Amino acid sequence: MEDFLYVLIAAIVFIAIMLLITAFVSFPGPTMNVSIATFSVGEVGYLTDYPTKTLDLKSFSVGETQEESLKAIPRVEVYRNIFSAKTEKFVIEVPEWYETTMRGVKLNFNVYEQSSGQFSRLVIKWNGLEVFNYADAGTDQSIFIEKDRVKSSNSLEIDCEYNPWWFWATTTYALRNFNVNLEYGPERLIPFTLLVSELQGFNRGEINFDGSGCDLVVKVNGIDVYQGTPSGETKIDFTYQDVPLTPGGNIVAFISTYGICNLRDAEFKIFLVGSQVVATRKFDLTAEHYNLLNQGFTGKVNYKIDSIMRTGSLTIKLNGGSLSVPSPRTGWNSASFTYSDVGEGDNEVSFSGTGAFDIAEARIELER
Repeated sequence: MEDFLYVLIAAIVFIAIMLLITAFVSFPGPTMNVSIATFSVGEVGYLTDYPTKTLDLKSFSVGETQEESLKAIPRVEVYRNIFSAKTEKFVIEVPEWYETTMRGVKLNFNVYEQSSGQFSRLVIKWNGLEVFNYADAGTDQSIFIEKDRVKSSNSLEIDCEYNPWWFWATTTYALRNFNVNLEYGPERLIPFTLLVSELQGFNRGEINFDGSGCDLVVKVNGIDVYQGTPSGETKIDFTYQDVPLTPGGNIVAFISTYGICNLRDAEFKIFLVGSQVVATRKFDLTAEHYNLLNQGFTGKVNYKIDSIMRTGSLTIKLNGGSLSVPSPRTGWNSASFTYSDVGEGDNEVSFSGTGAFDIAEARIELER
């Protein structure tokens, strides 16, 4: 029995010693940091912008029927006789963003000239169906086509009918200011396009107007960028962060939630980023510090971002070579380097990016 107790005690002591050894091996000592340099960086990236597109929206009202020009024809002439005829046919496209609020299409024109009397009547067809027959010279005409007869792509035909009783005569109609206008509403829609290159460099959009008279909501691609009751000069800014813009077609919508809103001198500007600002700093690496990198230390570029003025990537280059940089966020960030990225003596680190960042401080350190 006594022998068993000795063996048990020895086993417990052995296990305790092994646990102590394991604990000692498993947990390394405290992290060692060697400071090399500390400096301020400031604002880097694309900090400035400039307007590349300006849409003059003029003055309009929100909360009532809107009109958008689909086709404007300064002058059109048609004629017909027994031997020949001249007719005109146009394709009229209706953009998809008007489909939900479309009320119809209006044709407006002036009959400028009519020759040889009324031997043949002026005929206008919309999608193959006759919508007008007859006209006197010197008259203004207006034809309304209901929305259920309007498609996304439509045909407009202008012709003279053939009259066999006056087969020897030629009838000519000259029309001017032929306008095809879409009626929709009550919101006002402003389409705008962005090329891929413009989207990559997009910094912000700016909408300005002098407004009054209603509770107004302004949306860009369905996202609210303004909601309130304008009184006087109003400025609305939005960024790529605020709105999911797309290459190609985009839409600004002015919507009245109560009353009719009168907007004067409205203007829409698109700003792209300007030239890139790069901050470059130098630091000295002694032979002793360089040897530490060869002995297991890791180099660190620690930097504190105070604010992000424009989202995008941040680029840190060490002696011309790019470091692996995580997605930037406010607060302290870190990028690592090894002995192959630097050398003894002068070294250079630069900060730039497709975004815009205010970097308060940067530290070059060695860590183990």
